Amino acid sequence: MLHHEMSTIHEGNETNKMLLQSVVRQDLFADNASDEFKITREDGHHQGIFKVWAAPIIAHLDNMNPVSWAGELRDKPLSLFESLESWRATTARADRDLQNIFDNEQVPLPPLFAVAELFARLTAAFAVSAPFYHIEALVADNRAQKPDNPIEFSGDTIVAGKLDAVAMLLPAAIKNLVIAKPGDWGDLSWEKIGFSTKLLESNYKSNDSTIKLILQRVACLASLDIETVVFAANAIEFIPHRVGGKTSDHTQEAAIKLLNLVLDEPASDVTTTRIAKDMNALIRFLNWTPSVKSSANFSGKNWMYDSVCATAGELLELARNNAELLFGPEFGDVFKNRLIPQLDGIDAMSAKGRFMLQLLHEGKFTTDSTQHITTTIERRTPALLTCLDESQKIVNFDDFSFVSQVGGKAIGLKNAIELFGEESVVSSKIIPVNTVNEWLLGVSGLRPLLKRLELDTENRADIAEQIRQQILLAEPPLNLLESFTLAIDSEATSKLAFRSSSFDEDVDVIGPAPGIYDSVVGIDPNANQAVGEAFKTVVASFFTTKAVHFRDAKGLRHKPIMAVLGQKIIDGPGGSIFIQGRNRTVNIAETPAALNDLSRAHEIQRIVLGAGDEMKFEWSPKISTDKLEQLSRFAELAQSVHGPVDIEFVSDPITDRLMILQLRRLERPAQAVVRKRLGQAALLPISRLGELNLTEEDDAVTLVVDQSDDVDKFQGELFKSIVANKAKIASIQVPEILPPTCHFVNILMTMGIIVEFSGKNHE
Repeated sequence: MLHHEMSTIHEGNETNKMLLQSVVRQDLFADNASDEFKITREDGHHQGIFKVWAAPIIAHLDNMNPVSWAGELRDKPLSLFESLESWRATTARADRDLQNIFDNEQVPLPPLFAVAELFARLTAAFAVSAPFYHIEALVADNRAQKPDNPIEFSGDTIVAGKLDAVAMLLPAAIKNLVIAKPGDWGDLSWEKIGFSTKLLESNYKSNDSTIKLILQRVACLASLDIETVVFAANAIEFIPHRVGGKTSDHTQEAAIKLLNLVLDEPASDVTTTRIAKDMNALIRFLNWTPSVKSSANFSGKNWMYDSVCATAGELLELARNNAELLFGPEFGDVFKNRLIPQLDGIDAMSAKGRFMLQLLHEGKFTTDSTQHITTTIERRTPALLTCLDESQKIVNFDDFSFVSQVGGKAIGLKNAIELFGEESVVSSKIIPVNTVNEWLLGVSGLRPLLKRLELDTENRADIAEQIRQQILLAEPPLNLLESFTLAIDSEATSKLAFRSSSFDEDVDVIGPAPGIYDSVVGIDPNANQAVGEAFKTVVASFFTTKAVHFRDAKGLRHKPIMAVLGQKIIDGPGGSIFIQGRNRTVNIAETPAALNDLSRAHEIQRIVLGAGDEMKFEWSPKISTDKLEQLSRFAELAQSVHGPVDIEFVSDPITDRLMILQLRRLERPAQAVVRKRLGQAALLPISRLGELNLTEEDDAVTLVVDQSDDVDKFQGELFKSIVANKAKIASIQVPEILPPTCHFVNILMTMGIIVEFSGKNHE
């Protein structure tokens, strides 16, 4: 089954059937006259061979008709991002998996058998890639009427995104790492790329290398590692025609300056237009990266989207060399002398593959050829898709993974490994979203409730609570969890933490969501019941009242997108550092988890450092000055790549090392911050939150938290009130100073709500 992280209602066979049904000419997003790529056929008419095939498949996979899907997401750009990014990632992973399958299975030697096998492979590849081509069609949609497209268009087309500008400047900016020439890779290899980036790394630690910083920032923007960014720059240089910039376009100094201006440009409001621009730019940039890293990449193989492109190229070459056998003498001559020359002038290999399918559907092959090809497609294509059933049940950080698969916290830790090295990050494993959802769908009675959760807005909180209770009563996947705990700690001697890692949690476009979902700390890996209950608690937290109202407030969907992140517990003091510009706030407690215990806020050791303050930490007996200075360097490095960050850490008393538990970017979507009339805000005790009923004419209010209030108890009501009262909660007054990395403070900041201190400052 081709599992999809966002889907909660489709069984794999249903999904495969839907994908296969999309591999037909649709004539929806274009016609013969308006298609981007056209062929003049033997009778003289122009035939589209590219966009005419694009199907509105994502809407169907999201269990909606295209017009309803577009209407639902048109005013919810973050929901649109969830849908498109999840399916883009699913397509990329399936592309990689199919490439591995194709590499391990030889194509038969007889030409007809080879062509039939390649048609079966191409059909499977087009099926799993259908969401990708749907995204391309949505972004480049130039129809006058777009009822099935949720993207806002200013003018006729979507303009370039950041990564488009990056592609124009990157080769010149890192030209000392670009060995390739047009049409010539030189002696470039992954070993050479790795060696060159390692040299940069050692220089970076001592000399603050500008090149290293650029590579880190581009890698973050494109969700790649820096070696792959170097490969992409070389690939852009290698391609003889213009697909981006060339090393000769600018001096290195000028390119670096321009590229930094592009990377420094602040994010605009989160709109469907911005989502489309950035998604389109990412898709284009990934054209120059490998799907499977190998030496074959330098001979043009195993690049992204090659399950379609390489297969189409191989099929076309076989057809060219065996035209009379496949088509018969008459059409074989037409194919070789009239159609092939036109195809040779088109640089979109997927369009050429679609044209081969067009000829098959038209019956242009001989009767024997058609029958053999059709029979092979019917037999082989479903089998190829079934080979994708064995999705990874447990994921490592060095696996081919996406935020939609492993969630925001896991990607944050992956970024931390890139920055600080694996030895400085706590060992972690992930149960990915699709594995969690596979278990959820097996829980008796959940399937109809999950369908209702998205559709029944009036009773959503009640439905979510029913789902949560059924999860807590369900039998946990003990075999999976046994493998999971052993993967985290093979000796099963350490206490563990299971943390939420949702796709809508700590993701750049969406923003942070600390404290919305639950974590369980201190799990005994040898106690099956405790392990099972911890797993269920984390998964069930997706359906709490607080989480439901938070997603409603952000315009997010309610389809389960929860991964579970497992970590060893290090029993030592720890805390967090918040850095924004030169302002740093360090918080230290007996354990990192104590930072979010609001009843113990006065026990936290806290220091705020400004731009001119020296880094002196003699005030903290819990953690050495050397470690805290290292923490400050980590924070400055992370900020130089990611912008403002919050880093959670712990001091390991056994190894005497500073270990990173979490890295969270703190830049928030521009649209999330709402300017309110604070001077006119009325005071309201948080215990009376349920009475709040503001109109458009009312001023904003400030909620007041008393020392005896259980703040966590009010979070669900708070998010509900934010939605109901048009975000007119201006600020919240708390009796104790709370660290800015505290979950409660952080989530309020995400919603544009100011936290004010109203009590006595505890030094």
